[in-house]
Amino acid sequence: MLVIFGLVIMIVLAYFNIVNNSFVSYDDFKYLTENPYIRDGLTLKSLMWSLTATHGSHWHPITWISHMADIQIFGLNPVGHHLTSLFLHIANSILLFLFLFEVTEERLWQSAFVAALFAVHPINVESVVWAAERKNILFMFFMILSWFAYVSYIRNKNIPVYILLLLLSACSVMSKSSAVVLPFTLLLFDYWPLRRYEIGVLHNGVMYQEEKHMVLWLLFEKIPLFLISVAGSIVITLIQEKANTILSLDELPLANRLSNVVISYFEYIKNLIIPYDFAVFYPYHDMNSFIPAVAATIFLVGITVFVISVRSKAQFAAMGWLWYMGTFLPVIQIVPVGLARMADRYAYLPETGIFIVFVWGLGKLLAKTRFQTIATVFICLTVFPPLIFLTHRQTAYWKDSMTLFKHAIDVTTENYVAYNNYGQALLKASKVTEARMEFDKGLKIRPYNRELNFNMLLALEMEGKTKENEKYFVLLKSLPEKNTALNLYKELGSALVKYKQYESAVKYLNLYVKQNNGDWEVYKNLGVAYGGMKNYDAAISALKRSAKLNPVDWESRFFIGLLLRDSGKRTEAVSEFMSAYRLNPDSKVLKDILEHTVDTLGK
Repeated sequence: MLVIFGLVIMIVLAYFNIVNNSFVSYDDFKYLTENPYIRDGLTLKSLMWSLTATHGSHWHPITWISHMADIQIFGLNPVGHHLTSLFLHIANSILLFLFLFEVTEERLWQSAFVAALFAVHPINVESVVWAAERKNILFMFFMILSWFAYVSYIRNKNIPVYILLLLLSACSVMSKSSAVVLPFTLLLFDYWPLRRYEIGVLHNGVMYQEEKHMVLWLLFEKIPLFLISVAGSIVITLIQEKANTILSLDELPLANRLSNVVISYFEYIKNLIIPYDFAVFYPYHDMNSFIPAVAATIFLVGITVFVISVRSKAQFAAMGWLWYMGTFLPVIQIVPVGLARMADRYAYLPETGIFIVFVWGLGKLLAKTRFQTIATVFICLTVFPPLIFLTHRQTAYWKDSMTLFKHAIDVTTENYVAYNNYGQALLKASKVTEARMEFDKGLKIRPYNRELNFNMLLALEMEGKTKENEKYFVLLKSLPEKNTALNLYKELGSALVKYKQYESAVKYLNLYVKQNNGDWEVYKNLGVAYGGMKNYDAAISALKRSAKLNPVDWESRFFIGLLLRDSGKRTEAVSEFMSAYRLNPDSKVLKDILEHTVDTLGK
C-alpha cells in the first residue's frame, strides 16, 4: 500500500497543473468538440456510430465510448476529460507495479522503481495530457489487465479466465490498434520472468523434453490471441489505405524509411535517458542521414549482441531489449503513416522494456555492494525529483494550442506543422498579421503544402488583402488534390464563418451557390454567416434551403429556431426547435433550449 500511495503522490505532483489545460487544436477539436456523435454523449445513435467509425483514420470504438462518457459527465469542460486520462494513467502505473511484483518473485523495489519511471517520465506527458490521445492509455489499461488474466490462466488452466483474457485482448485492440503486439508481450513474459521456456516444466499436464515442442505449445495456446491481433492489423491497414495516410515509396523512399527506423530506435532511448525538449510533432527532414543511420545501427546491433551474450545470467536484459524493439514495430514507421517521423506517445508501451533492463541491471550491481539500501535511496532521490519537475513543466506546455506549438517550434527545426498550427492559434486569437508570418515560415520549408497555402490564403482574406491572395488561389488549384475554384470557394467561405468573418464568408459562399445550388452544407454556413450579420431574413431563407436539401439535418432547424427566437418570434421558434428535437432526441442541449423557450411563451 505504501508503494501505491507513493506512486499516486508522485503522479499528482508531476501532473497537478493539468487542470489548467484546455483542449488543443491538434485533433481535440476534430475528435471531441466538433464531433457531433461525441458531443451528444452516450446515446444509442452515438454508440452504434462508434462501432464502425473510422474518424481520424483509426478504429477504436471503446475509446470513443470513453469520450462519450466524459461528455455525459463533464460536458465540454476540458478539466474533466484531462482528469479521466490522469486517473487511467495512475491506474496503469499501479497495475504495472502490482503485475511486476506478482510475477518477479516479489521483487518489491525493482517493481516499484519501474512503475515509478513509467508514472512520471516526461516522455509520457503527451499520452496523459492530450485529450485526443486517450486511446494510448486506454489500450495500455486493458493490456495490463490481459497480462493478469494470462498469468491466472497459466497457473490455474481455467477456461473462463482464458475467455476473459480474449475479451480483454479484444478491448485493448478496440482501444488502439497498437495493442496487436499483446501476444508478443506474453511470449516475452513466458521467457522472463515466468520462465516457461525451460525444458522439463509441466505445461498443461505435459512435460516437454525438447525445446521445439515446448515453443510450439507456447505458440499454440496463443492462437486465438494472434487471430485477434491479425484481425486488428487488417482492419487498421484497410482504414489507413482508404484514408490515404500511408506514405508511398515516392513520398518516402525505402532507404529513408530504414534510416529513420534505426535513428528513431536510438532517439527514443536518448529521450528516455535525457528527457528534455519533447515536442508534439517531429517532422521528417530533407537531409543526408547516412552517417547517423550507420552509427545508430552499430549501437543497436551492439546492444543486441550484448544482451544475447549475457542471456543465461541476465534473462531480464534479453526480455527487456526484445520488448523495446518488438513492441515498437507497429509504430516505428517502417510502414510510415502520417507526417511525423516519431512521436512521444509511441513509447508508452515499449519504454517498459528499457526500464526493466535498467532497474533489474541496477539491482544486480547494487547486490554486490554493502550499502544496497542507502545506494537505492540515493538513486531514487537523484532520479525522481528531476523527472517530476520535467514532467510538470512539459504538462504546462500543453496549456493551449499557442503554447504547445510555440514550444514545438523552439525545440525542433524545420517544423512546418508546428508553424501551421501556431499560425492557426494566432488566427483564432485575431492576431492575423502574426499568423500570416508563421504560415510564411512554414511555406519556406514546404512551399507546396496544401494546408499552409490555404491558411495563408485565409489570413490574407481576413486582412482584406484580396489582390495578394490571388497567387495562393492559383497555387492551390495546381496541387494534385481536388482544389477546383468551386471547392476553394466552399472551403474558404466555411473557414471564414468559423473565424466570424461573416461578410467575406457570404461573398465566397454565394460564389459557390451561383455554380452549385444543391449543397446543403454551404447553405447552412451561409445561413450562419447571414445570422452573424443580423440579416435574419436572408439567414432563415438559406437555412430553410439547407433543411430542404437535407431533411435529416437537425442543426439547420435548430439555427432557424435560434434566429426566430432572437427576433422575438418565439412560437415559430418552438416549432423549429421541436422539429430539430425530433431529429435528434438524444440532445440534452436541444431539450433544455426547447423547454426554456416554451416556458417563456406569453411572458
